[in-house]
Amino acid sequence: MNNREWSLLVIIVVSMFLLFSKSLYFDEVKNLDGFDIVFKEDIEKTIEQTYNNTIIKYRLVKITKEEKTEDDKIIYIGRIRKYILGVLPFSDIKIKIEYDESKVKNES
Repeated sequence: MNNREWSLLVIIVVSMFLLFSKSLYFDEVKNLDGFDIVFKEDIEKTIEQTYNNTIIKYRLVKITKEEKTEDDKIIYIGRIRKYILGVLPFSDIKIKIEYDESKVKNES
């Protein structure tokens, strides 16, 4: 094996290690507070009921919150990333859930 092949092999191994560590430890949203936790739990329940698959794993990677003042609605949009075997990302989906703000204030 010459130097060029050796260096390409090292680059591939290091890249795969970085991809695996990113997928396993850094992608999922963390340090949530307030109603974001409820949204994440609702998303997990929805994914569990809809997509029951052992090869493909789903993780919530981003939460966006929009407030509509005229309707007293809060809209949460979650970006879910699909992983093959829990490590290799291959697709994103968006899930939108609309909550009534008056009910949210009564629950807290």
